[in-house]
Amino acid sequence: MADYEFEEGDVNIGNLGETKLTEWCDAARLTSNESLHEDKMGWDHLIEFPYLKSDKPKDKQPKPIECKIQVKSTFREDGGVRIKLSALKRLVDYTSPAFILFYEFKGKEAPTLDNSYLVHIDKNIISRVLKRIREEHIKDNPEPLHKIKLWIRYGEEHKLNSDDGIALRERIISLVPDGMAEYQKNKDELTETVGYGANGFIFQFEASTEQVAQHFFEAAVGLSSQVEIKNTILKDNRFDLPNGAIVEKKSDVAKIEVLPNIIDECQLRFKTREYSPALIFDGQFVKMPQLTTSINSLYFRTELFSIELVNVSENQFDSLLHFTTEKEVPLDEALRFFTLFSQENKDKTLFLDTELKKEKRTISAEVAINHPFADTLCVVESIKVLKNSFEIDGNSLTTLDDLYNSRHALNGLAAIIQNKVEAIRFKARKEPYSDKYITEQEVVAPYTMTVQVGDAHVGVVVLLHGRRVTDYDYQVYKAEIVEPLTLYGEAPTLDRLDKIQDSVLQQRS
Repeated sequence: MADYEFEEGDVNIGNLGETKLTEWCDAARLTSNESLHEDKMGWDHLIEFPYLKSDKPKDKQPKPIECKIQVKSTFREDGGVRIKLSALKRLVDYTSPAFILFYEFKGKEAPTLDNSYLVHIDKNIISRVLKRIREEHIKDNPEPLHKIKLWIRYGEEHKLNSDDGIALRERIISLVPDGMAEYQKNKDELTETVGYGANGFIFQFEASTEQVAQHFFEAAVGLSSQVEIKNTILKDNRFDLPNGAIVEKKSDVAKIEVLPNIIDECQLRFKTREYSPALIFDGQFVKMPQLTTSINSLYFRTELFSIELVNVSENQFDSLLHFTTEKEVPLDEALRFFTLFSQENKDKTLFLDTELKKEKRTISAEVAINHPFADTLCVVESIKVLKNSFEIDGNSLTTLDDLYNSRHALNGLAAIIQNKVEAIRFKARKEPYSDKYITEQEVVAPYTMTVQVGDAHVGVVVLLHGRRVTDYDYQVYKAEIVEPLTLYGEAPTLDRLDKIQDSVLQQRS
């Protein structure tokens, strides 16, 4: 046999590794496509798996696995190599699975494969690569990525069960347990979010302490979650590097939204006596930081009111009430509110049981019901009459302000429907818009009125039967309803009500 003299380095260990991978893929029924530009693209082989067998029609088959592999071959046993940052970034940005396959050969005269290791481009490597890129970016004189190398190690946890294509195939499949679509979604999300901890973004703005404190309060009780601020700067502080925050956006004027921390969902049960029936409201137990202290403000918050907890101790607290009367709520919720905050309960102390849903415990306390409302039970009784008379849905949306400000009209309409007319008087003109009034002993006068309840305007066309009590004043003794009215859309004008009344009376006659 001829004896040749080899120079050191004659064995192309890199070609041995790439050839070995091609052989493995052929044996494992995988398709291997070799890269012509490994130095630029960061991978040596694009591996395509066959479709998984499925009973589904072929148009519904899951995506087959596809991955990129960079091959690193060595005679050394130092557990890793330095790889260009530009090549690693390509593997990180590749949404599908990416790997580095380490081949360890022995015997320089006739190299044979000794061990093989598959390193997955996982969360740890993705984080290291992106952090190193950000570190370089914020330098005064950053180096090109292809001139920077990052150490990638391998160890026993990466070792394949056997040195063949079947072991490689099964290891890759195990790292894509939920299929390609889910893997790609998760990797894309990971590359976008990794490195953003508690200080991932820094937001600076100008606002007075009083302005922000008021905003925090309004957000806590549900009045408003937005506040206008000036001279805002948003900085990206990925990986929380020293002096590493990068300005993302500036604005002269902006709006921010701050929401309280919801500790638990809860149910508030108010009772006049310890064991009496309860008025029940669903709500939330929330906390909001105070600007001037390290103490959080605590609230039991419902859609229409909040109870601020003051001087909190074990199951004991003082309370402050805050109202959100302009918020839209179902009509039945508004009726419960007016029943609770009635004249009868004003300045009284009621029993409150608060059931926390997640913690599964109840806090019992006594709270003072101090509120500015009057005549609320009249509103409740009037609405009940109108709901029954006009079949109004209890889930119709309304506001406490609308109902409370309309309470006299609501009471008047309910009184007419019930024929409770003792308090109703009127003057009867001889002709419309005339200054001359009728003076007979008895008179019948038509009258039309509506009031808004939820998204409808309800009312009646009625004939008021009256007896004269002064020269021109008539006391109503009977209200004869001619036609109930339910109108939707904008509030009807006086002209429209006049036309409705004329039409109804003409049909009646």
